[in-house]
Amino acid sequence: MTTLDDVARHVGVTSATVSNVITGKGSVSENTRSRVFAAIEELGYQPNLVARGLARKKTFTLALVLLTIANPFYAEIAEEIERVARQHSYQLLLCNTRRMWPYQLSLSTFTTPVSWQHGIFWSWDTIVPP
Repeated sequence: MTTLDDVARHVGVTSATVSNVITGKGSVSENTRSRVFAAIEELGYQPNLVARGLARKKTFTLALVLLTIANPFYAEIAEEIERVARQHSYQLLLCNTRRMWPYQLSLSTFTTPVSWQHGIFWSWDTIVPP
């Protein structure tokens, strides 16, 4: 897997310069910017989303908790949420509870708002615990 440092070495610039090119920050000459983008394409660089999330303190992750994905109604909802999330550079974490109350309860504590996600979509039913 190609890293940001690999791109920097390939172009002969610092990793900070490559980062500035990718984020559009800082003052980078057009020549250097073009060389960095060419190296990114040539080397197949893909940003490490986990590292980016840690650095930015924003993971672009949404959690979707459904009763069951077997119901076409819920499947359509999941597809639409994922489509819109992708348009905004978010990834979707799908949790399927299979209508099991204990699992729903454990997910409710697992998916409390923490730094790894930015939103939770819940699908609750009238399931009552035994």
